[in-house]
Amino acid sequence: MVGEVALACMLLVCSGLLIQAFRKVLHVDPGFRPDHLMTWQLDLPAVKYPKAEQQLAAYRELVAV
Repeated sequence: MVGEVALACMLLVCSGLLIQAFRKVLHVDPGFRPDHLMTWQLDLPAVKYPKAEQQLAAYRELVAV
């Protein structure tokens, strides 16, 4: 019984510390402004770009535009 109470107390303390750490992470400045930020993923067709060099050239051309 004493072991179960000790384990429950340890879990309670650990969960409190985890919640506290999570709250701090939410308020950390990421170093950039994430509002109005758009991300996307592009998968090139393997039939048209079978080699890695061709894919890299296509990505570079897209970035240059």
